[in-house]
Amino acid sequence: MLKEWIRNPNLADMVVEERYTSWVESLRTDRYVTVSELQLEKIYGTSKEALAFIAEVLRGQTGVPHPQAPSIKKARLYKVLKEIIEDTSKGQRGASEVSLSGRVKDGAAKALLQKQLGGLGANIGEFMDLKTGAIKAKKPKKEKPPEQEAIAELKKVEKKWKDLLNGLEKVISELAEYKVRNASELVDPAAILLLIEAEKELIQPIDTDVKDGKRRVSLEDLQYWVPLVVHGDDAEAHRRRSFCVVTLASAVCYGSQFNTRYLLYAIDNAQACQESYMTLDMWLMWSLIELQEGRYMSVDPWQNPITRPQGPVAGPYKGVLVNLKGDEKFLQRTLRLQTSWVSENVCALCRASKSGPMVYTTFGVNAPHRTTKLDTSEFIMEAVKPNPWVMLPGFHIDLINFDWLHVVDLTLAPECAASALVELTQTDEIWPGDTPDERLRLAYVDFVRECKIHGFFAHMYWCGAVHTPHGLQHIVLDSAPHMQVLQCSTYLDEDMVGRVKQFALRSHPKGMGRQILLRYAAYVCCSWLRSLGG
Repeated sequence: MLKEWIRNPNLADMVVEERYTSWVESLRTDRYVTVSELQLEKIYGTSKEALAFIAEVLRGQTGVPHPQAPSIKKARLYKVLKEIIEDTSKGQRGASEVSLSGRVKDGAAKALLQKQLGGLGANIGEFMDLKTGAIKAKKPKKEKPPEQEAIAELKKVEKKWKDLLNGLEKVISELAEYKVRNASELVDPAAILLLIEAEKELIQPIDTDVKDGKRRVSLEDLQYWVPLVVHGDDAEAHRRRSFCVVTLASAVCYGSQFNTRYLLYAIDNAQACQESYMTLDMWLMWSLIELQEGRYMSVDPWQNPITRPQGPVAGPYKGVLVNLKGDEKFLQRTLRLQTSWVSENVCALCRASKSGPMVYTTFGVNAPHRTTKLDTSEFIMEAVKPNPWVMLPGFHIDLINFDWLHVVDLTLAPECAASALVELTQTDEIWPGDTPDERLRLAYVDFVRECKIHGFFAHMYWCGAVHTPHGLQHIVLDSAPHMQVLQCSTYLDEDMVGRVKQFALRSHPKGMGRQILLRYAAYVCCSWLRSLGG
């Protein structure tokens, strides 16, 4: 065939293309093991260098209690790097490609080409015009995006449903003209015609909304939507106990903590691991989906059938998440952020870094990092690891906001107050004393006395987030233009966390979560009964 192709001047050119590809592939696998401190000392010894190495490896890890010896501190389990496997492969690959183009006009050439193609020649008309000899290629079918396919499928179902209703209407109209014995017992033509008209009105909004591929929400529907705020924080207690408390509230309600906030869960951090928080958050995310849909689901988050009530959750009302707030530790654990204040990239909302042109200490509207704010897709792909919250329908990066209480009141305000005290105690004009330390002591005595007079609890606060001025920029420049930052602050939420902590301290560790919910429910019921005069 190649010989005839070259000799025959009526055929077009043949193009032969050869390609050679070389590749280098490098793979690295890090393997970790879970061991206790006692095992590490047995492996590496107890020399000074070995103990320093073990301390460096365990630094930053809280460890998990040993299932058989939870009370022994050195038996706590830690993740330790066991080995690093690096594989490198190299190779070359060659390939040739032959392409034919043009028109075959000569009859003898057409017959020869069909003969040489053998069985394929029987279907030569599929790729060649037998009249003109033009080689034609079958255009690949253009694939539609999933949303367009869904819209097309919805249009087909809608057309079939309309045709069915029209046909049924015609049959019922004809039936009503005849006198059928006992027909009134079988069918009521007038009632069915009214039902058909109602069905047509029901699918009419679908016909309108399907044009833009999304369901429209009218202003009348918005009055039944409740904006929800989820808050989480750790409640520190004596004996190094710490509890994670998560609550739910509305962004448009006011009042006492127990009347405006619902306790979702409380868990002892010493008795939980990452999978515990992930499971609780998965159920919480599933419940928020039910509130958004306004109806109960028939399956759990893992698609297992469950027995639930049928119908709407709260009548016509629906709830939509508008803010996920909490301190830095809670957001780090819940969203599994890959950035922190000790990493090179210090912010999860933009590309501010500890050094370089995007350094976080640059402030103002014209700061370089102000142009690097992440969108939702970049936030999910780069800033966080897989977690239940990003699976929530409608999740957006604007749901994550820095909190005024943690950024300003607990961090910047103490720093400013300390700076002011240093200046005020340089001389003895306000507090008499020979040294600045003595004048600071007198200032603290006055502070405690004023707190007692006005009924405040004197307490020294400290927050470890040293880069909060950067967070203040996000509050002022990003959050404030579209929301009231003080309304979404955590003043009442933090007070709620403190009250739940008292429940936790009075509960047995084994059934703490259930006991806290029972105590909370009993307290709320008693409070409501008192307010109703019962």
